[in-house]
Amino acid sequence: MKENEALNELFSSIYTIPEISDDTLEKIAKGIICNSYINNGSDTKYIPIEIEFYYHSPRLPFKKGENYEKDHITYPRDIQESGKLLYHYSGIDICFQSKNSESEGSEFGGILIRSLLKIKDNNEEIIYGPLCCKDVLLNEAKKLPSLEYPADKRNEYNLIASKRVGISNENTDLNLRYYVKEYGTKEKASVSKRWAYKNGDIHQVKGQSYNISDKDNAALQRNK
Repeated sequence: MKENEALNELFSSIYTIPEISDDTLEKIAKGIICNSYINNGSDTKYIPIEIEFYYHSPRLPFKKGENYEKDHITYPRDIQESGKLLYHYSGIDICFQSKNSESEGSEFGGILIRSLLKIKDNNEEIIYGPLCCKDVLLNEAKKLPSLEYPADKRNEYNLIASKRVGISNENTDLNLRYYVKEYGTKEKASVSKRWAYKNGDIHQVKGQSYNISDKDNAALQRNK
C-alpha cells in the first residue's frame, strides 16, 4: 500500500497527543466522513457516514479505578499503514498504525464502519449495519477495497457524536461514535438484512443476499 501522507497527517494527533480527547476524535471523524470514500474498483462510490472508534491505548482517559487492559474490546492487530482496511468477524475497520505487543504501551485499533452511503448514477442508498457494509463492499468489488483520502470533493455534513452502539460496559466518557445527522441512523440494524434510505424513509430491501466465500475473498487478494 502506498503511504498516504495526508491520512498520516489526519491521524497524527491520535498517535502523539498525551491524552486523547473528544476534539481529537471529532477532527478525525470529520476527515473520514466528509472527505473520504471507499474504492472497490466499481463505478460506485461508498462514503462512510457512521463510524465508531476502537483504540486500545493507555492515553485514552478511562474512568477512575478502571484499568485500560482489563476490558478493552478492540481486535488486536499489527498494521504499519494508516488507513489499511481490516476485515473481521464484526465488520470492517479503517486502521490506525498499530502495534500489538506484550508491553503496557501497546497501542492498536481503528475505525469501524457502521453505515455507508452508496452513490451510483446520482442514486443514493444507505447500507446500515457493520456486517452489511462489509458484505456489500466485497460482493460488489472489482478489486480489493481501499480507502481514498482526501476525496475529490468534500461533503460538509453535520455530524452527531454519541456513545458506541451495544457496548454495555463502556468505561470511558468519550464520544466514540459519529454519524451524519441528515441521514440518521439505525442503531439496531440487523446484520442479516439490508436497509435502504429513500425520500426520508428507512426501509428493508427484500430479496438481497450478501455472502462472500473464502474462494471469492482469495481471488480479491490475488488481484490486490
